Amino acid sequence: KVCGQCHAAARAAFLEGPHKEAMDAAGLPECASCHDHHRIQPATTAMLDTVCLNCHAEGSGPQQRGVAMKALFTHATEAIDTAHGLVDRAATIPLYVEDYRGRLEDARTALVGAEPVTHSMDVARVQEMTRRARSIAGEVSREIEGKLEGRLWRRVGLLLFWFYLLLTVALLLRYRRRAAAEASR
Repeated sequence: KVCGQCHAAARAAFLEGPHKEAMDAAGLPECASCHDHHRIQPATTAMLDTVCLNCHAEGSGPQQRGVAMKALFTHATEAIDTAHGLVDRAATIPLYVEDYRGRLEDARTALVGAEPVTHSMDVARVQEMTRRARSIAGEVSREIEGKLEGRLWRRVGLLLFWFYLLLTVALLLRYRRRAAAEASR
């Protein structure tokens, strides 16, 4: 209960989930059972598939829920990281990317907001919240890829333009030389 004074969202989700009754019945402390007493473990999504094994058998339903939630966070994080890499690449060109960086911060905020919900063990809620982060990252990736691809086609068009221009100049010079040679005869 002490932890819940600052981590209210995590405590509220915990109270909704199946662990509250089970821990009360077993006489276990709420937060310290998973996060330890004096060596408080940082609340990372990496714990989702391992901490469950302290009480649940590997492959059991509860442990599989942990694995599923960890996968949701992993996919969302990968999508954000991929989009961030594209934004960094676009910034080196340089393209204006500050709006995209802001949108990726929104995606990370959505992902952080989903973390306390894991305490409810409700995979559907976690999926809904991580979907927002993946969606934002996907939109940013598609838009940046479109700009990068458009830039490629502009370069191709520019090359074709210069080729046409140089060809025209070469033909005009050739025509001019022929005309001068015929005039001098």
